[in-house]
Amino acid sequence: NETYARFPGSDRYLTAILAAQSAYPAGSCTSVIIATGANYPDALAAAGLGGAANAPVLLVNPARSRAEVITEIKRLTQGQPSFKLYIMGGTAAVPTSSESWLKSSLTGESVERFAGTDRYHTARLVAAKMKSLLGGSFGTKALLVPGMDFTDGLIVGPAAYSAKAPILLTRPQSDWELAGTLQQLGTTELVLCGSTAALPAASAETYLKGVVPGLTTVRSTSS
Repeated sequence: NETYARFPGSDRYLTAILAAQSAYPAGSCTSVIIATGANYPDALAAAGLGGAANAPVLLVNPARSRAEVITEIKRLTQGQPSFKLYIMGGTAAVPTSSESWLKSSLTGESVERFAGTDRYHTARLVAAKMKSLLGGSFGTKALLVPGMDFTDGLIVGPAAYSAKAPILLTRPQSDWELAGTLQQLGTTELVLCGSTAALPAASAETYLKGVVPGLTTVRSTSS
């Protein structure tokens, strides 16, 4: 028989907290990921990092500080002499005021921000961090999702977390920066998450396999 759990937060910020409370016992985390609740791209890229760092994703409201977020970070990290806050995105996503509020409300934290020039760059920075964290256990698989829609990235988030595999965002056209990142990561298996309408074969398969040595692709789609 199937069972399920509902996280009935009154908004996305409280729902994220309830999910973290369900998954992580008190004092079990030395890292917490912070992403804006006002847009989706940076939170998508955080899924793999969550698996690599054993860290939940909490959302912040750029317009209003939420005391519940601080309370949850303290619960997650209680008893830890120090812990890391990973902030997803630049100050346009998570403002300096939000970072200052977190720092002034917590003790023992160090902050690392992935401030890419855009959503694609931020995802690449996160992937590089995952490789650094995992070292020799970092795998050769990466997941590729469209950067202009959240659906496919949202669906594959749990798979990225479980596999400790990075989620990379891509543009519809050929992306030489993505190709360079795949080479740096040592990726040999790229899972294309979406149909050819979302991830065109010419840019997501033909181009990348032509410029990234040893790369294979497999497409995961319901269509």
